[in-house]
Amino acid sequence: MRTQNRIILTAVIAVSFSSLFAQVGQSPFSLNGIGDIRTLATANHFGMAEVGIATPTPFNINNMNPAMLVYNRLSSFQMGVALDRRSVATGDTTQTNGGALLNNLVFSFPVALDRWTMSFGLMPLSNVNYDVEVTSLVPGTPIPTTSKFEGEGGLVQAYFSNGIRIAKGLSIGLRGSYIFGSIENESSSFVGRSNVEQDILERGGVLVEADTTISTRYKGILNKRTTYGDVTLGFGVHYRYAKNDDTFFDFGLTFDPATNVDGNSTEWLSRRTLGNRVVVGFDSLEVKTPGSFRLPNRIGVGVAYEKLLNLTIGADVTYQKWSEAREFDGSSDGFSDAVRVALGVEWIPEVNSIDTYFERITYRMGFSYEQSPYLVNNSRVNDFGINFGWSLPVGSGSSFDMGFRFGQRGNLNDNPIRERYFKALVGVTINDRWFVRRRFD
Repeated sequence: MRTQNRIILTAVIAVSFSSLFAQVGQSPFSLNGIGDIRTLATANHFGMAEVGIATPTPFNINNMNPAMLVYNRLSSFQMGVALDRRSVATGDTTQTNGGALLNNLVFSFPVALDRWTMSFGLMPLSNVNYDVEVTSLVPGTPIPTTSKFEGEGGLVQAYFSNGIRIAKGLSIGLRGSYIFGSIENESSSFVGRSNVEQDILERGGVLVEADTTISTRYKGILNKRTTYGDVTLGFGVHYRYAKNDDTFFDFGLTFDPATNVDGNSTEWLSRRTLGNRVVVGFDSLEVKTPGSFRLPNRIGVGVAYEKLLNLTIGADVTYQKWSEAREFDGSSDGFSDAVRVALGVEWIPEVNSIDTYFERITYRMGFSYEQSPYLVNNSRVNDFGINFGWSLPVGSGSSFDMGFRFGQRGNLNDNPIRERYFKALVGVTINDRWFVRRRFD
């Protein structure tokens, strides 16, 4: 396929999946800040529990540490779609939901073979999708009051990375990202029951024929739309020690400095009936405010043992100082420092096997434990998960990649919310020698 045809095909895929950036399963943990933070892992790293700070590979783009781009000798394109299924429990109530979104659309190509490789693409930074309703009684009365909180949206990062080898076994990387997107939050409250038939009974004591699409009670609604757009930087270092020709020990370090992601917030207050009809004659109030979200610094350390094109065992530890995060309004409630520990394994039985296809498949598995940045009723929320996956080789160097994760965030003994989830990343990797003039066509 000619280079221009590949570019056209890629553009069509990008347009087709662009709407998926905002479609993700509901999670109450996305209520705070800029939402549920996503990592830079593609499907191959996801199968290893998102281990990738010190695990180079010639077949996949490493977004976890830009310093390892130098190991990509071919031009590469990777696209992946994330799917999830969540079961959220609180007290005696359990709710199940799911969703999907575009996880990555990334490219890389060598500028100087084995010395300098560039990469660029699109990946989500965060997702917001929650719908929480709280009912309580007005003090001293049997009358219920209901508050509802809803949110959707998220942030996307368009990044540009460079990996450069500066000495034998030593490389450095730099990633610049433009973060953009919007988050919409809505909070409403009203006194009484939300069910219209109960409303009729409450007023007259007898259920009669009525237009149940109209309610005579009202609710106050506060809407907030925050739009972000700013630039961030990330750095990486990688060192590869060669024990012999095919056995290596790898060490990686990443650092993302703290930054203020600037944006603008628009808030407006309105009044509606319980059937969501706008109240005529009520003037809504609108306020526009500039501000920023303080994204805290993050540091990651990784080590790996590598038997070339056969076995890789890696471990990553990341730390992000979320206690220094600041909401758009300057508040810092709801966050604590986050620590994540992960161990992953990748195995190829026989990469050059011509007799058995299954011996050329790349198998992966791993597990991780995280003290997440969320605080619920001032209690920390821990996340534990087990991952597995594989890459099915297609043609010369390309593959169909899959990664899966079963996990749990929070528990009902220490937190009022427990989320059990299943996540999947399904993607494709295309490797070829692009931008090379051919003698014959």
